[in-house]
Amino acid sequence: MGRWVMTGFVRWAGSAVVALSLAACSPETGAPSVSGENSPGTPTESSSQPAPEEVPEPFVLAIDAGRLSVLIGRAREGLDEGAPAVDQDEDDLVRADRELRRAALELVSLRDEICRRGRLTGQGCVIQGAPSWVFDPPGAAPTGEEISRRTAELLEAMRPFVDVGCGLGQAPQDGPGFCSVE
Repeated sequence: MGRWVMTGFVRWAGSAVVALSLAACSPETGAPSVSGENSPGTPTESSSQPAPEEVPEPFVLAIDAGRLSVLIGRAREGLDEGAPAVDQDEDDLVRADRELRRAALELVSLRDEICRRGRLTGQGCVIQGAPSWVFDPPGAAPTGEEISRRTAELLEAMRPFVDVGCGLGQAPQDGPGFCSVE
């Protein structure tokens, strides 16, 4: 037992010496330079926040963001190749839930494009009553009442954006039937 205690003490002492050596080599925060002032770029005692990460140029950010869409597209291709669609007897409520989620995600894309083109600006670009349920994991189908409520919510949220898009798309000869889905 005495040998183990001695070995443990030696290891501890060795670790302490290494730690003290490393501490002596690291620059002191806020240490004065030879001239008596803090050297430039050396944080002072009052600034305890880490330096912010450098943000890439906008061009690089745009490329990185574009890669995300490509990556999702490739993942979808992999899904189609590696796990072919399986014919399932779907409950109508499951299908309704899936279609509502798809429509809600497409609304975000429509809103982005309408606002990018300047057809709506400022608060007009905010999706009022944006459905948070679109991000819930798909699971058991909601009840018919829930599907009905979600449909009404989504219809109300999408109305300003659909009005802009449909208004721009209808030619005088088309009349209001341009966006008819009947």
